[in-house]
Order: sequence, then structure tokens, then C-alpha cells
Amino acid sequence: MNQSPDPYDQLLVARPTDEASVLRVESQTEVASSVAFQAIDDQFHAGKLTSTEVAVYKARYMKVHEALKKTRENEFGLIQLSKRYMAEIEEQEQHLSKADQFPDNTITEPAQMRAQILNYYNSAMETDERVEMLQYEAGLLREERKLLNRDYSRLPMAELEALSDDVDIFTEMERRMKMVQNQCQDLWLEIDMLKMEAKRSREQFRQASDMEHEAQSDLLNLGQRMNEVKAEWVIATDLPGQYSKEAEKARKYKSNAEKELQNLQQEFTELSETLSNLELQLNDLEAEELSNHEARYLQRLHVAEQDRRDIAEETTKLARERDAYIRHYKKLQTLVEVLRDNVKVVQQLYDKARARYIVTPRYDGEMLQRKRRLNRAIGHLQQELEDEHKRTATEVAHLSRTVGASERRLALMEYLRAENWELIRLTTTLTEGLGKAIFEYTNARNKHERLLEDLEEKNREMQEHQKALDELGSRLADVSAMYTKMKLERNKCVSLLQASVKLALDTRERLRIHMNEAEIIIFRLQRQDQELFRERSLYQSSVVQRDHKRNELCKLLHQHAEQNSRREQMRRSICRINAMFNQTEAETLGVKKAKERCAQIRNERALLLIERNQEVYILQERILAQDAAARAGQLTLLSIQEEYEFLKRYRNDLARHVDLVRRMLPTHNKLSAELQGLIHQLVGSRMELNRLVELVEDPDVPRRLRLLGGKDPSQHELWITLGRLERRMAAKEEDMAEKNLTYEAVCRLVDSLQVRVAAGKDDTLTLATEVNKVKDRLLQLKNYIKTMYAELVVCGAERNTLKKQILMLEQKLDVYNLRMRYGQPPSPTIEQKWQTNLRIRKHQGTGKQKLIVQKVKDLLAETGHLNTPCNAILVDNYLWTFRREHAAEIDAVIPMHKTRCLFY
Repeated sequence: MNQSPDPYDQLLVARPTDEASVLRVESQTEVASSVAFQAIDDQFHAGKLTSTEVAVYKARYMKVHEALKKTRENEFGLIQLSKRYMAEIEEQEQHLSKADQFPDNTITEPAQMRAQILNYYNSAMETDERVEMLQYEAGLLREERKLLNRDYSRLPMAELEALSDDVDIFTEMERRMKMVQNQCQDLWLEIDMLKMEAKRSREQFRQASDMEHEAQSDLLNLGQRMNEVKAEWVIATDLPGQYSKEAEKARKYKSNAEKELQNLQQEFTELSETLSNLELQLNDLEAEELSNHEARYLQRLHVAEQDRRDIAEETTKLARERDAYIRHYKKLQTLVEVLRDNVKVVQQLYDKARARYIVTPRYDGEMLQRKRRLNRAIGHLQQELEDEHKRTATEVAHLSRTVGASERRLALMEYLRAENWELIRLTTTLTEGLGKAIFEYTNARNKHERLLEDLEEKNREMQEHQKALDELGSRLADVSAMYTKMKLERNKCVSLLQASVKLALDTRERLRIHMNEAEIIIFRLQRQDQELFRERSLYQSSVVQRDHKRNELCKLLHQHAEQNSRREQMRRSICRINAMFNQTEAETLGVKKAKERCAQIRNERALLLIERNQEVYILQERILAQDAAARAGQLTLLSIQEEYEFLKRYRNDLARHVDLVRRMLPTHNKLSAELQGLIHQLVGSRMELNRLVELVEDPDVPRRLRLLGGKDPSQHELWITLGRLERRMAAKEEDMAEKNLTYEAVCRLVDSLQVRVAAGKDDTLTLATEVNKVKDRLLQLKNYIKTMYAELVVCGAERNTLKKQILMLEQKLDVYNLRMRYGQPPSPTIEQKWQTNLRIRKHQGTGKQKLIVQKVKDLLAETGHLNTPCNAILVDNYLWTFRREHAAEIDAVIPMHKTRCLFY
């Protein structure tokens, strides 16, 4: 381990401040004095935030502040860039318009090369698309293979093995298909029966509802008759006029209350739905908040762990520095103790010398010299002590400086740690995205290369196999492949039949379940009818109690009106939003169409530009470059003029604003004076009102009291009337209590009925949806069975044709075997082919032999030794080598001894 030098031992040199650092410090001071920093500090002092969180939030706020400053500074530059880009777009449009006017039908070598490049590019894109399609098809084939394996694993192999060889599989399949069709017909009949039963249950429910409505109408008629009887009885009493009016008011209130009750019930249902939706939204929001809190706490934990590690590292560094300083301090202490011991020894020597000096006479010269020496030694020791004190002071100052520097470094480390954490997070996200993209790209490239290699290898193998195989082998391979395909299709058909049988069983079980549920629903309806009968009996005794809720109904009517107004406002806002949404959709469609048109036009123009002549295009580009320079100058002038006009407008706006302020000053003064006058009038009106209230409350004012005529009843009569009124009041209170109790019971019954009706509606909806699903599935199964039946018919026809072909081929093979056993060729066509091949090989061998013999004879004739025995031996050896090299051809054509006789 190499030890790094201590940075604290090096000299520290102050560096002059730059303008950028000064500006940064000023901006930091401005940001530090902002409201956000004050709020963060308050939260930190309150204990709601930790120091690391405070550092992170401050760093983020400073980044945001700097980004805002940069955006404000770069605003003018962005405007200039937008102008320049608009000018470039206009130039490109002009170029394209000029290119459209170029003469057509110009064919040059560059144009042809461009056309070839485009064709190559299109062919490359087509190959890429083909590769993607092959990959997609390969994936589909893999999935089909998985499905087939799964279906094959589900096949009842035991049943197939149990079948005898005489039994035909296809007839068995047709028999089972017919059984499945019969089962499906039975299921359809059961479904029709269920539909009829559902219709009957609906009719029963409708009849029950009609009965209920009739009973309610009878109840209303009875209530009306009771009210009429009560009104007649009231008319017969002492105060017929008042009671008749009250009866009429009661009828009106009753009718209004019934209507209001219906409206309130509807509103209650709507409010319950809105409440359920709001609860779902609240649950979603709570889940999102929990997830956000969890992510925040995890991030805080991660930051805390990082801070803890950094603090541990810093503490270890500080502990090492402290240990070094402690060692140095101990060394200094030991030096000081040694120096003190030396001083003590010197002091003792000095005391001894002083005692000797006192004892000795004064005129001794040696004592004077010793005294001087001692004084000099004492002076040197005092100087060394002062130097040691200075050194200790410098060491203490150096320690304080190092402690301050360490504190500053800790603060800088906290700030840099926050920024480093943000940068690490950003870099990790970027590296993860890049790594994913690179990984996906490399995987796609490798897959593409592998597929290309596989295709090449497969093509090579196919070519080799096609060259190697004969016609008989190819036919037998085709027959075996067809036979295996038939086996696979037969297995598929068996698996599909089993799947259809399973589905039929499942549907039958589901239909049974639905039958049970329908019986349960009918039983529930009967129970509800019984409960309705009970509630009618209770409802007859609770109709009179509705008068007590008039005030509440008025309040509910007021709330209902407010809710209706709010609902209308919401509907209007929804209509506006829908209209705006439709407009935006229409605009987006128009923009998309315009973009497509522009893209088509741009592509056509690009193709036209590519087909143009290169030399003329270069000249045009030079001319256009000069025009572009001129236009750029014009654009700069236009930008300067626009800036000048903008400054003029700004100056005019400022002048207008100043004029408005000047004009508003007198109106402000007038309004302030009017306000003061109105305040005085208000004070006076309040004082007048207090005076009038005091006059009204004063009983001593004349004409305050007005005496009425008539006789006052006696005390006895008053007591009699009071008793009668008290009895009437007690009877009315009893009636009101009974009415309240009955009304509360009726309200509870109505609530329970509403809940049951809502549950019944939900059950009916669920049953209807399930029945529809069953119907859809049955239709799908029916269509699937039809398609499978058609496929089976086609497969049977193909199987019959293949059987015939196999029989024909087997007969031919038997004939060929018999002919070959007796030494005859298998067929005359094969014999002719074999003879033609032999003739071709014979001609090739004789031609080669003649050429070789002619060459040997020429050589011997040149040498002049044609008839010598040595030359005959050489020719024989040469022919033997030729025979060794071309043994098969020579044996097939002519024997070796004949060739030797010819040469000899």
C-alpha cells in the first residue's frame, strides 16, 4: 500500500478571486437570503428535516435558480435561433420550388447511381422485413409446437391403445363428433328451457310489481278517503273553516312530499354512486401516496446510509489526524519535561555554585569567571525556553487552523456530497438506459446474424440433400412425410375431440350451476314478496306520519334545487369540454393529414432532386449560397428593425402607462373624498338606528299601548279552558309520538327495501351477463366444431388419396424386387438409363486411353526406340499407373490384357 502525502503539511497559498467566483458568491448570497432557504432552515430548526435533506433541497433550489437565470439569459439567443431556422426553412422551400421547375426526363450517371442506391436500400429494407417476418413466423411455430405438445400430452393414449386394429379411428371420430353434436343440441334445448323459465320468472315478477302498484293505489285511495272522513269530522266540530283549510294544506303537502320523496330517492342513489366513486378515487390516491412515501423513505434511507459511510470515513480520517497531533503533543510534553529537569539540574548547580561563591572570598578571579559562564548558560537556557514557548504557540495556532480547515472541508463535503448524489443518480439512469439500448441492439444484431447463418446452412444442406438423393428415395421420403403428417393430424383431431368433450362437460356443469342460481333467485323473489306483503301491512299504519317532516322536506327541496343548479353547471361545463375535445380531435386529424401530404410532397421532391444533373445542381447551389448570404444579411436587418420596433412599442406603452397613472390621480382623490363622506353617512345612519331602537323599546312613550274591548274571563273559566287545552295538547303529543315511531319504522323498511332491490338488480345484471357469455361461448364452440368437421372431411379425402398412392407404390416396389431377384432390371426405363450411363462412361474411358497411348508413341518415335523391349515395359508401367488411377472406368469399359495386346 503506497501512502499518500499529508495535504495538511503543504503550504497554503491564497488565490485571487475571479469575476465568475465573485458573481457566483453574490448569486449564492441572494439565494441564501431567499424565502425558500428561510423556510428550509425553519423546518430544520423545527426538527422536521435532517441536515442531509436540507443540503439536498438547497442544492436543488440553487440548480433551479441557476437554470431560470440561464433560461432568461438565453431567451434572446433562442429567439434569434428561431428566426434563423425559419429563414433556413424558407430557403429550403424555395430550393424545392426551383427544383420542381427543373426540366424532366434527364438521365445521367449520378442519377442512375442514385436510383441504384435507392433500389439497393429498398431491397435491404425488404430483406430486413422478411427476416422480421421469418422471426415472427418462427415464434408462432414455436408456440404452435408448444400447444401441440401440450395437446399431445393431454391425449388419452390408453383409450387409443385399447382400440383394436379393426376399428377405424376416423369412424370413431365421426361417431364421437355426432355424440358431441347431440350433446350440444341437448345443451341448446336446456338453454331454451332456461330462457323460458327466466321469462316465466320475469312475468311473475312483473305481475307481482303490478299487484304491488295496485295495492299502493288502493292504499292511496284509502288514505284519501280517511283524509276526507277526517275533514268531514273536523267540519262537524266547532271550527270547520280552519280544519278544512288545514286538510287542504295537508293534502297539498302530502302530494308535494311524495314527489319530493321520489326526487330525494333518486338523488340518494346518485349520491351513493358518486360516494362510491369518490371512495375508489380516495383508495387510489392513498395507494399512490403510500407508494410515493415508500419511495421517498427508501431514497432517504439510501442517502442516510451514504452519508453515514462518508461521515464514518471522515471520522476515521479525523481520528488519524487527532492521533498524530496527540503523538506530537506528547512528544512536546516529554521535551518540556526534559527541559524542566534540565532547568532544575542547572538551578541546583547554580545554588551550589552560589553557596560556594558566598563561602569563598570575593577577590577570587576564578569565581568571577564561573559566574560569568553561569550567567551566559542561564541566558542561553532562557532563550531556548522562549523559543520553545514560541514553537508551542505556533503549533497551537497551526492546530486551530487545521481544525477550522477540517470544519470548512466538512461543510464543503456535505455540499459536494449532495451534488454528487444528484449526478450519480442521473448518470446511473443514463447508463441504465444506454446499457439496455446497447443490450437490445446487440441481441437483435446477434439474432439477425444467427438467423442468416442458419438460413445459409439450411440452404447448403438442402442443396446437398437434393443432389445426393435419387428419385425413388425422394418419393419414399415424401410418402413417409405424408404418412407422419397424417398421423399428426389424426392426433390433432383426437385432441380436439377430447377438448370439445371437456368443453361440453364444462358447459353442462355451468348450466346446472345457472339452474341452481335461478332457483335461488326465485326463492329470493318469493321471500321478497312475503316481505313486501308485511311491509304493506305496516305501511298502511304509517302513512299519517308524513306531516311531521314538512320542515325537513322544505330544507331538502332547497338543497335539491341547489344540487340541480350545480348539476346543470357541471353538464354545461362537460358539454363545453366535449366540444373543445371534438375541436381538438378535428384539428389533430387535419394536422396529421397535412403532415402526411407534406411528407409525400417532400419525398417526391427529394426523388426529383436526386434525379437531376449534378453539375447544374452544383451551379445552382453556388448561386443559392450567394442568395442565402444576401438573405442572411436581410434577415439580420429585419431582426434589428423588429428589435427597434419592439423598443418603440415598449416606449409607447410606458408613456401610455404614465399618462394613465397621471389621469387616475384626480379620480383617486375624488373617490377618497366620496369614501370619507359615505363613512360619515354610515356612522350617522347607525346612530339614528340606535335612537329609533331605543324609542321602540321605551314603554313610557305615548300611544305605545292599545286597549281592546270586551270582557275578561274570570279565573275559574280560565282554569277550565287551561285544563281543556292541556288535555288536547297531551292527546296531540301522543298522536305525534305514535306518528314519529311509525314514520321511523317506515323509513327503515323503505331503506331495507331499496337495498334489497339494488341487490336484486345487481344479481339480475350479473346473471344476464353470464348468460350472454355462455351464449357467446356456445356460438364459438359451434363454429369451431363446424370448422373442425370440415377439416376432418378434407383430411379424410386426402388420406384416401394418399392410401391409393401408397398401394400403387408398394405394388411397384414388389414388382421391382421380384424382377431384381430373377436377375432382370426393375423396369425398362431404368434399364435404358443405366445403359446410357454405361455408354457415356465407356466413351470417356476410351478417349483418355487413346490420348495416353498416342502421347507415349510420340515420345518413343522421337527417341527412335519404338520396338525395343524396354519401351514396351515403360508403356506397360504407364498403363498400370493409369489403371490404378482410373480403375473403375477401365474395368467398366475394357479389360487390361486387351489394352496390353493392343500396345504390343
